Amino acid sequence: MSGTLRKLGVIAIRFGQQLAVRVFGRQLGKQLPSKVVTAGRVIVRARTIRPKGIISRQIWRAMRLQGMTAARAASMGLWRNGQHRPGRERQALGFLGLHHQRHNQGVVERIRDLFGNNFRYNPAAKQDTFPNGLDGYEIGSNIAVGCHAAVYEARLAKPFRQRSRGFYDLLEEGGGRDRQKLFPLAVKLMFNYDFSMPETYLWNDMSAELVPMISNQRIPKGYIRSFRPLPKSHPNVVKIHTAFVDSMPLLRGAELLYPEALPNPDFYECGLPEPKTLFLVMKRYRMTLREYMLTCKRNYWNSRVMFGQLLEAMVYLFEHQVSHRDLKSDNILVDFNVEDEAPHLVVSDFGCCLSTGTFRVRYPHDNIDLGGNLAMRPPEIRLARPGPDVVVDFSKSDLWAAATLGYEMFTRENPFYSKLKSYEYSESDLPDLPKRVPGVIKMLISRILRINPNERPDPRTAADVVALSLFRFGENVG
Repeated sequence: MSGTLRKLGVIAIRFGQQLAVRVFGRQLGKQLPSKVVTAGRVIVRARTIRPKGIISRQIWRAMRLQGMTAARAASMGLWRNGQHRPGRERQALGFLGLHHQRHNQGVVERIRDLFGNNFRYNPAAKQDTFPNGLDGYEIGSNIAVGCHAAVYEARLAKPFRQRSRGFYDLLEEGGGRDRQKLFPLAVKLMFNYDFSMPETYLWNDMSAELVPMISNQRIPKGYIRSFRPLPKSHPNVVKIHTAFVDSMPLLRGAELLYPEALPNPDFYECGLPEPKTLFLVMKRYRMTLREYMLTCKRNYWNSRVMFGQLLEAMVYLFEHQVSHRDLKSDNILVDFNVEDEAPHLVVSDFGCCLSTGTFRVRYPHDNIDLGGNLAMRPPEIRLARPGPDVVVDFSKSDLWAAATLGYEMFTRENPFYSKLKSYEYSESDLPDLPKRVPGVIKMLISRILRINPNERPDPRTAADVVALSLFRFGENVG
């Protein structure tokens, strides 16, 4: 027994040595003599052994990777939360569901991938078939109503439910009979204010909503002139299971919630075809970020985890040249089992997004759409004035909006909703963040909210900073 413990101790020490050399050796390279760093690496490599255990070998391989980068770990808070679970459940949640390994990545990246592919934390990783018609679903109560759509709770109709047992087994794991378990899907009904337009108009006019939908086979060929969806799913971007055009139904509460979006009696008297609209089917989340901040007790660790996940989504969109352009707490969804655990966060509502393959938009006149919420537009967008040669750059706009949401997560108040205006604020006007927020996070948010977009960090760097602030050894440290 003592020999086994001694071996585990040696392995742990060597893991720590390798991690220190690969992380701090690179970060402190300008301060430490290169000979010291090189010598340290030689010593570590000379004494490296191959662990025999599966888990130990995974960590050992991650440590051995060359060129470790500060990885973006959206789900590290969930990993930490898992440490408080019973041993058997923690082991199942932490190391099952690894479908693929990416090369040339570091320890933190490996941890993120473990959770990105784990069904427990990323149900989108499990594929399933969903019907392309409203008759394939049972519609429940209304969840939310906006200017352009209404969202209803839903579940597969009984005939389809029997074909998709795996999906329901996954969502009902752990028991419980609350509304989210009974209706694990959400159907988004888009408002079509011009029922006389053909079906192709619906697909074209509302195509931005479909950017997160991975399978474009669901879209009829030739219906969308230029469609550039995201190439694959991401744990922090809402996944749309399917989309279809169907007859406009009169759902529960519709006449009270959105009467202006319903066809009036005169429409039917004209003898026009039955009015139709676009429907999107997605996973149902527990609540919006705004609802979470209003109803759940503030937890600075959970807020940091959520902020990290939000930046993860920003990195993914940035790398695929997509700008959301309507980030706000009502358009962020969170999911959790118990209130004190770190929520899983996703960005939703892509109706205002820019997905043309470039962040630059010509702005010759006021008719050009610059996105949604005025309060959340960064200075360079808010101060833009139309002209023959004016080009607006959205490359850092989502990052700026995400930083204002960081304020909202840590303080429960967004300064740009009331106190400050993005077109006239000074960086010294930014309110102080609470003392319990780590200094590196305070500095990061301050840098992101620089008025000059060229002075803001790259989204990947910002996400790395938050990820490393979450990476800690032991409990109650940092």
